[in-house]
Amino acid sequence: MKHWSHTALSDHPEEAWVNGAGLTRTLQVWPDANNWSLRISVATIETSAPYSKLPGTQRWHTLLQGRLLLTLPNQTQALDVHSAPFQFDGDWPCDCQLIEGPAMAFNVMLRGAYTARVWRFTASNIAQPFQKQTDTASKIVFAGFYTQTQTRVADLQGRHDLPERHWFWYNEPNVAEVLSDLTLQNGQIIGVILLRIPS
Repeated sequence: MKHWSHTALSDHPEEAWVNGAGLTRTLQVWPDANNWSLRISVATIETSAPYSKLPGTQRWHTLLQGRLLLTLPNQTQALDVHSAPFQFDGDWPCDCQLIEGPAMAFNVMLRGAYTARVWRFTASNIAQPFQKQTDTASKIVFAGFYTQTQTRVADLQGRHDLPERHWFWYNEPNVAEVLSDLTLQNGQIIGVILLRIPS
């Protein structure tokens, strides 16, 4: 796919959690590792345990495997492989109870002068996953998607068969134009866009 960069989940080493409850593979930090605004990762959750607090960070959790129950202040949220991405504040205490596992979760972490939108898409329910974002086109600075399954997309260059468990991203000029041309023809993806908050 022209313009898009990509990386395989298997190319990234597993990092053990401090509390021993899971493992994380970091797919991308943007714009750089020392001063990031966006962090994309996939975690394997092997046992019930509290999540670490991440002050100043917004988090999105999308389950790829298993079932979880997250307990936060004034809220309990059950998650499975059909659930929409769940957003919560990294400042909040969050207890994770493993219902069926091990579980795997696609994670988005965000900080700084940006906001994000995260969705789960399948070809059967939406053909052009990013097109509805034209109202925010001028603010989009970054876009990406993770292939849960083998996936077929199409753009102005033709059709592309993409392998499962890969992260694709684009952060060059005219992000909105590239997104508007992208059609999901088969498979399942998790889509992410990053928007600049107007000053």
